[in-house]
Amino acid sequence: MGHIKKLKSYGQEYGAIIENSVLMRIIAAGFISALGSKISYFALLRKVYILSNGKITDLGFLTIMEALPYMLFGAFAGIIIDKLPRKWIMAFSDIMCALVVISLIFVNDLKLIYIITFLKSSVYVFRNPAQSAMEPNLVNQEDVPLLNSFESSVNSITQIIGSALGAAVVGFVGVKNAFMIDSASFIVSAVIIGTIFVKEDHVHNNKMMVKGRYLREFVSGISIMWRDGSLKLMLLIDLFVTFAMAMQAPLIYIFLKETLKLGDRAELVWGILLSSLGVGAILGSLVIGILVKRYKNRFKLFLNILLFDSMFFTMFILNKILPLSVAIFAFLGCIGTAHMIILNTVIQNTASDEHRGKVFSTFAMLRSPISIISILIGTTAAEFITARNVLLIVAGIEALIALGVRFTSTYRSFDRNSKGIEI
Repeated sequence: MGHIKKLKSYGQEYGAIIENSVLMRIIAAGFISALGSKISYFALLRKVYILSNGKITDLGFLTIMEALPYMLFGAFAGIIIDKLPRKWIMAFSDIMCALVVISLIFVNDLKLIYIITFLKSSVYVFRNPAQSAMEPNLVNQEDVPLLNSFESSVNSITQIIGSALGAAVVGFVGVKNAFMIDSASFIVSAVIIGTIFVKEDHVHNNKMMVKGRYLREFVSGISIMWRDGSLKLMLLIDLFVTFAMAMQAPLIYIFLKETLKLGDRAELVWGILLSSLGVGAILGSLVIGILVKRYKNRFKLFLNILLFDSMFFTMFILNKILPLSVAIFAFLGCIGTAHMIILNTVIQNTASDEHRGKVFSTFAMLRSPISIISILIGTTAAEFITARNVLLIVAGIEALIALGVRFTSTYRSFDRNSKGIEI
């Protein structure tokens, strides 16, 4: 009986999020475009794998092209996001993505595919931080962790449906149709975003950028993070975790295709694994959202979860039984949502509305070179010691991060001031 009451209370806490019609339309738009992108992800993987004759470094380079714009344009994007209406930034980004994706239908040259991937990611540098900066203004501050966990659950549903659809669409109707579906999804998203009404006070509070202020605005984004203990600690953890995880997606794909010798079935199995990851993440994100709302020391919570992630990821790499791999991936999905939920909550609760876009974009900008270095090291090492062995090393790095961050002075200082649980 007590468990039923607790579940009801959890459901009531999410009521304010679900009843917010403007927020739900924004999340729905993101769901539709993300669903299309998940489908085209499988199409792009297959296209690059075929054109490159299965070369690991080419798949890694594709991921680098997705990450590079965040490093090059992240700071500029943050400044624009804090100056202009975020709603129109999101809608314009969706329209541009639709045009860029449709061009993939006509391209069969690897270099052009890399350029198009770079262009799409360059547009998205503006969209996601704009949404993350706008959403906290639509809910009460104490409900921000629930907002992030609910959105994480929606992303997990996208993972499930998109992974299943992606493998099916590419397998049954082909790569070109997958790109057409993705392009159409961005158009639908742009229409939804363009028809909502959102009060955006930051436009009036921030003066438009004048010549010579760009560098000062960029420096202010860095200094805001460095002065605040929570943001500085979150940045430290985020960069370490990014290095450990950025290389995983291309390496797991190669691990399935070559180490487990799945061949043409690799896309299907990868889709099943991603779907199971999403199933676990739906439950995990809702529970973690409640924990993040109640725990004072959110960083300790995350580091404990990261340690479990390392253990179960090792089990996945060593295991060769598919049903067990699916079950392990579901659990990884359950605990793996903590990173973005805690990251977004810390930024949204700490940074002011006038500077929130800069902080989100600066995080992405600093994360990008770490992702690129991680992918380069991971895919290059896999050529010599196999993808399986690199992934085992990655699991070890996760464990070192989970334990090592606790000994930093920044974490110890935060831990002393964050004892106990908020109920």
